[in-house]
Amino acid sequence: MRLILLIFSILAITIAESIRGVAPEDEKKYIPNEYNQWACLNNPEIIIDFSKVNDDYCDCPDGSDEPGTSACINGRFYCENKGYISSYIPSFKINDGVCDYEQCCDGSDEYGTPINCPDRCKEINDEYLKAISIKNEITKKGLAKKAQLLKNAIFEKEKLLIIIEELNNEIFKKNELLSKLKIELKENPELNEIPTLIDKLNPKLNKINELLNLKNLQINSNLEKISNLEKILIKLVENYNPNFNDIAVKEAVKNYQDYSVNKDELNENISNQDEKNQIITELIDEINNFDSEFSIGKTDSSLNCECENKNFLERLEENFEYLLDQFLGTADNSNFKNEKIQLKNNKNNKKNNKNLNGGKHNSKIEELEKEIDKLSKDLNYYNSEISSQKYGPNDILRAYKDKCINKIYGEYNYKYCFTDEVKQEGNGHNVLIGKFDRVSNNIAEEKLQIIYENGAKCWNGPIRKAIIDVECGADEELLSVTEPEVCQYFFKVKSPIACFESNDQLNHNSEVTRDEL
Repeated sequence: MRLILLIFSILAITIAESIRGVAPEDEKKYIPNEYNQWACLNNPEIIIDFSKVNDDYCDCPDGSDEPGTSACINGRFYCENKGYISSYIPSFKINDGVCDYEQCCDGSDEYGTPINCPDRCKEINDEYLKAISIKNEITKKGLAKKAQLLKNAIFEKEKLLIIIEELNNEIFKKNELLSKLKIELKENPELNEIPTLIDKLNPKLNKINELLNLKNLQINSNLEKISNLEKILIKLVENYNPNFNDIAVKEAVKNYQDYSVNKDELNENISNQDEKNQIITELIDEINNFDSEFSIGKTDSSLNCECENKNFLERLEENFEYLLDQFLGTADNSNFKNEKIQLKNNKNNKKNNKNLNGGKHNSKIEELEKEIDKLSKDLNYYNSEISSQKYGPNDILRAYKDKCINKIYGEYNYKYCFTDEVKQEGNGHNVLIGKFDRVSNNIAEEKLQIIYENGAKCWNGPIRKAIIDVECGADEELLSVTEPEVCQYFFKVKSPIACFESNDQLNHNSEVTRDEL
């Protein structure tokens, strides 16, 4: 009895090995019992006679009884593809009269038709190995460039850290200055009620400007009279008879000739009045733009004084007469010298209330703190819920600051900037598709996506956005652009940043299709 069972078992195994369309590792699943019966793989409650396996009739709901025929639409056929990569093909493609070399390079899927599908596995395998070699070379170059990009990214990150440190130092100095101003205000509370220096000076400078404008009008009037006299004298010079001994006429002619020789110098002195007028106007503008904090702790050699630790008002007090001489030349400035005495005696004109209370300093400190907060968030952004970082693994995308690539597809030129914007240009339009937002990184699958949000709004549609799938490449290249949904764009881009060590180890055991290569 045991001998009979042993013989039956050997026979069953032999039968199982001959089941068409079954992978070697699954052959043990196709062994009948001692009654030559067999249970459907996913429906073991259904038991059929083993002779019904591959009888071209579907008995099992899961199609497992017909691995080698097209009877079950949900079945699959195993292609050994000896010498290449084994594969499966859907059952409906078996014996359909088509050589499906992408899945069955050995032609085994067309065993029951007159069509001849010769074995092309060696040829396809050679193509595969060549593609593997090319891809490995690309990956090798990409990894080398990626290493340099990582160094550049670290450098860019360190630059940001230095900027943050400098901003913090500037805040420290501003706080120190603010403290000094508050102490000065506390010691001199009367300063709160003093008008600003600019308010004090502007009326005076405007008055000077008005006086100069009036003088210019008088000069222009006199110039017109002189011009009329010149015409009369020129006529006299041209028409008088030197043979007449008229002493008065001869003296008039000689004096006009002397005048003509020195006329350019006189005109230059007149034109200087316009320059002085312009200087006063510029002086008004300059004083309006002065920030009193600028002068604290400075030395101004241009005003002929040592002004260490003196504010703008104190410096102006000590140099008021000098300034008048410089801007007004030799004009009579006695009226304005009194202003110097008034300013010097009035110590309350140091600073305006806003500056003493630190208004400008506080605003500047707030601006600096906002900038530091912005840079800090930029440095540390990470969202674990969506596995998203701002600049990708090791902040590598920082190395692509200001890096852009262009490519024309159809009637549009697409400009893609890694850490800035994606734009569509063409037909007289420049459309913002999206602004750089973050990098989505799937470490397990080694996939890298860059997300761009907040593009221009589509007409009667959503806000534009873009998702960029990055694949390994030795250089940066825009491969394709699609718009599967309205205003939702998908880009494919090559870049070294998507190269990983495992990409450099492709071989026959890799689960890689020929399409991917």
